[in-house]
Amino acid sequence: MKKVLFVRPNYDKATHYLFHWCNELIQYAESRGFHVIKLDNEKANTKDVQSSLKKVRPQLLSLNGHGTSESFQGHRDAEVITVKSAHLLADTITFVRACECAANLGQVAVAQGCQAFIGYLKPFWLATQNEMFSRPLEDPIAAPILHSSNAVMIGLLKGETAGSSVRASHAMSAKKITELLFSNDTLIAAALPCLVYNDKSLTLHGNENACLK
Repeated sequence: MKKVLFVRPNYDKATHYLFHWCNELIQYAESRGFHVIKLDNEKANTKDVQSSLKKVRPQLLSLNGHGTSESFQGHRDAEVITVKSAHLLADTITFVRACECAANLGQVAVAQGCQAFIGYLKPFWLATQNEMFSRPLEDPIAAPILHSSNAVMIGLLKGETAGSSVRASHAMSAKKITELLFSNDTLIAAALPCLVYNDKSLTLHGNENACLK
C-alpha cells in the first residue's frame, strides 16, 4: 500500500488555513487507497516527523507550514527538515507548501536522493477574509489560491507525474486568474496578486517524470 505523510501545524492564521485546506487532500488520498499518516498540531515537530520518515518511509509527502530557503518549519516554527537533514527525503516525492523552501532546501534534497521536490522559490502568498477565520474552507478570497496549490497534490495522488502535477497547478492558476480579471467582485480580487506571485514561484526540482507506481 502506498503511504502519504501529511505534516500540518496549526498555530497561526496561515497554518490554520493550510491545515484545513489539506482535508480534501487527505480525504482524496483515503479514497484512492493510500495509507495516510498525519502529524498534526504539536506533532508536527522535528522528532516526530523525522522519526516517521525513517520508520514509515512514505513515498509521498505533503509538508505545510512556514519555511525559509534552508528549512521547512513545523509547530511553533520548529525546524523540522533542514539542509542538514534533507537526506531524510530520499526516495520520496515531496510537496512543500511553505515560503522559499524550493530556493535551496529542494535542491539539496534532490542532490541527496529525493525523487522530486515541488515547492516555492519565494514566500507563499495567502490572502484571507478576516471574518472567515473560523470557516477557512468557505473563505472566497483564499479559495482560488489554495485550490490552485492543492492541484499539485491531487495530481500526485492520481498517479500523475511530478511535472504533470505542477502543470495542472499552473493551469488552474491561469483559469482562476482569468476569472478574477473579469470579475466584478472587488473582494475576491484580493486573491489575484497572490495567484500570480505563487504561480511564478512554484518550482520543481528533480525528476519531472517521477510518479507513484
